[in-house]
Amino acid sequence: MARSRALGTPLNKEARTAGWIDDSASGEHPLEALTDGIWFGSTKLAGALNGAPSDREWPPDPLLAGDTLVRLKKAREFFHDSLASARSAREDGLALPNWLGAAADEISALLAEVEQLIAEARRVLE
Repeated sequence: MARSRALGTPLNKEARTAGWIDDSASGEHPLEALTDGIWFGSTKLAGALNGAPSDREWPPDPLLAGDTLVRLKKAREFFHDSLASARSAREDGLALPNWLGAAADEISALLAEVEQLIAEARRVLE
């Protein structure tokens, strides 16, 4: 999931370079919330997929699948929050629509991958 880690930082830098957000923006600013959600979701995703070396098998061992599932669901929640922030930023005209659309597409692709991982982890628990 290097893709998720690599998404938040460039988006934040692009938004700052374009002047859409600055250092005084609160965490509730839609563009800050968009990138924060990606970063937080990436962290949860990393925790789900890259725990201790013995945990790196996929799908996870049934004894670890529950914990993995919790982390994946939290990552999904953060990515959903990022999408909501992108919609809010679009509605408020805070950034270029095509930039926000491209960000939303990337986040949606991450969400699809997380949904697949959730389904696989759930199967282990059946």
